[in-house]
Amino acid sequence: MLFACVLEEGFEHRVQTIDMGQGEAAYKMGFATGSREATTLWIVRARHPARVALSTAMLARRAIKALPTERVDAVRGRAAALRARAEALLRAIRRGPRPPGRRPAE
Repeated sequence: MLFACVLEEGFEHRVQTIDMGQGEAAYKMGFATGSREATTLWIVRARHPARVALSTAMLARRAIKALPTERVDAVRGRAAALRARAEALLRAIRRGPRPPGRRPAE
């Protein structure tokens, strides 16, 4: 519904280009007449701890982009499973210790 409203407004105001954000979803490709590549620039001090995290994230993204599609899907599936496990652990930590003899709810 929102997408339809955006298109209507665009037509009414004679907009030439609508940026549909990142990704190449099929519904976007149906409207596409071209594509653009986006680049993100991060400026971080050489010895700042965030630099290591950003460098690692960028290397991981480049490595994933180089993989065949079926491997990317496998990596994403594994990442989702790890995320779910991490969230479960965080919920358990927030709940605090269980009384002795109680089994966790499944």
